Formats: sequence, structure tokens, C-alpha cells
Amino acid sequence: MSHPPAPRRRATPALVLVLTAALPWVVGLTVAGCDSSGPEALGPSTGSAGTVIEVVELYPAEDSETGMYGYIDRSGEWVVGGRFGYAGPFGTQSLAPAMIDDLWGYIDTTGAFVIEPQYAGAYEFTEGLALVIDREGRFRFVDEAGAAVITSDASYLEPFSEGLALIGTEDGYGFIDTEGDTVIDAQFDWALGFSEGLAAVGWTDPTGVISWGYIDRSGDFVIAPQFESASGFSEGLAAVLVGEKWGYIDETGAVVIPTQFDYADRFSAGLAAVKSGGGYGYIDSTGVVVVEARYSWAYAFSEGRAVVEIDDGEDTICGYIDTSGAVVVEPRYGHASAFSGGLGYVIDPEDGAFSSAYLDTSGKIVWQMTRK
Repeated sequence: MSHPPAPRRRATPALVLVLTAALPWVVGLTVAGCDSSGPEALGPSTGSAGTVIEVVELYPAEDSETGMYGYIDRSGEWVVGGRFGYAGPFGTQSLAPAMIDDLWGYIDTTGAFVIEPQYAGAYEFTEGLALVIDREGRFRFVDEAGAAVITSDASYLEPFSEGLALIGTEDGYGFIDTEGDTVIDAQFDWALGFSEGLAAVGWTDPTGVISWGYIDRSGDFVIAPQFESASGFSEGLAAVLVGEKWGYIDETGAVVIPTQFDYADRFSAGLAAVKSGGGYGYIDSTGVVVVEARYSWAYAFSEGRAVVEIDDGEDTICGYIDTSGAVVVEPRYGHASAFSGGLGYVIDPEDGAFSSAYLDTSGKIVWQMTRK
């Protein structure tokens, strides 16, 4: 079963290579258990000025005849035939990572390689750059022509978010800009990427006590370190851990929803998944319960749908609910991904009718595959 990760400590180089090799959309093709990540295409995203950025609606899919991956469109028709070992989603640059013979490159919407396969790992493009790992294990950021803009021997590196990338060195975590210059020195034991202008960072003192706070883009603390754990901001609120309970603060550090939950996820579509009384449900931004805690796990909303998980006594199965809490796709899948570009990706239905499929928001199957 796969659940959202806890905030991370400083990573070692060996661990980084394992983690980055299992890229999110590749994991989505193979894992069992509900998860909010998957191989689906990216849907419309929001730019820094709040404008909607349209992206390519092509979806990675496995060809049952060859076992290779290609791309279907939103109606389930093949656009790029199966000829890749793995394939990732398209981003705003109209390029997608794809693998042949264990090496990753980037293709255009016709399936032609624009950046030839040469990397041990490759993420999708964000903010005009893609994070890759070369065959020697070094991190690079490349542009859409494949030119290396930044090369780093760091032990950890993340894609850019709001113009800054989280970097890990032997000194700790810090941040670099799109030129590769250090903007915030590597000094933190714990760190998350920037979201809504702030980044959660923290230290562990000699006694093992962890203190998280929030910094701005200059590296100055806006919210002093005081929390046992913390998440990124979303819709103006961030989940923080005080003692053994989670609650929510605003961007000034003021408590908006008191610490009372056993787990708290980010807000999306005005709702956040929380654990209370042994189950997961959803609250609104004032802390009012909108969906009762009746699931064994619940995920963030995307395009008006959220993946939820129930335990049927033998295994966990996944389905989808809408923002009112109504079940729109009954739990019956071994894995279900967040909706993106109008489709959700599912695998392993209880009845074994197929291996994997894409659903529309009503639950109708638009494409399915059964391995032979």
C-alpha cells in the first residue's frame, strides 16, 4: 500500500539513486494499493499569475500485444503506438520522458525523440527545465533542446518549484535558482520545496527534537521553527504537527484549524483529507467535517474527484468520491490514481475483467488493457 511520504531527512547518494529511479509515473504503472500518483497525462495547470496553462492530453498506456508503452488520447484511441519500455506524461513543453533499452530521453507528441535516450532517470519538464540523472549518477537540469543548463554533484535534487529547486548536500538542504546559483545555503536537516511563496524547513537538535518552520525566498524565517512536522502551503493553509496532533496554520503562522487530527493532508478544491477516530474523511477550510471519517485512507481532490480506500477484510480497494462525499466510482480497484486531464488510471479490478484502464469522471471506462 502506498501513501503520501513523510517529510524527508537529508538523503544519502545511494538512497537518492534508488528513489529517483522509481519515478512517480513509473511507480503508478506498477504499484498495488491506492495512490494519488499515476501515469495519466497532466491536465490544465495554473501558472504563477493564476492563468490556466493548457497541456497535452496524451496518456501513457501499455500495448497488450507487445508489452511496450505508447500514448492514447482522451477518447482511448491510440495516437503513439507502443514502442517504449516505459513512458511518462506530457508537460507544458509538449515533451514527455520515454525509455528505450533502459535509457531515458524525451519525445514530442508524434513519438519522435527530441532528446535522444541517454539518461538513467528523467522527470517531466517543469518551469522550462527537466531534472535528469546521467549514467554516472549525477543530476542535471536540461532545457527542451537537451542542453545541460545545470550539472550538480549534489546528493539530492528536486524539480523546480516557483523558480527554486531543493538541493541536498553533505551540509544539509538548501535551494538553487534556474541558473544553478545557490540562493539559500544548504543548512537545514529537513526541507520541502516552495509552495505559495514559502518553504517548510527544520532542524533536529542534539537531543533529537525536531523543529519545523517556514522561510521565504530570501531564506528568512516568516514562521519560526516550532512544529514537530510540517507540510507545504496549499490554498492558503498548511498542515502542521504539534505534539501528536495535526492542525492547520495560515501564512502568518496563526492557527486556523486547531491541532486535533491524527493525520492531515493538503487542501485542494476547498477540502482536505484528515484522519480522526480511526478513519479518514474530509474537512473544509474552517475545520467543518464535510465527509465523515469512514475510509481507511483518503487522498487530495483533483478535478473534482478524490481517490478513497476501504479495507474489505482481505485487502484494500480503491474508488472515487466527489466533493460532496458522494461515491462516483465504487471501490473495486487495487490501485487508482488522481484524475488529470479528465481521466483517472486504475488497475486490478476485483472481478479481474482487465489489467488496467482509464476512466472518465463518471467512472466510464474509455480504454482498458488485459495482459496476455
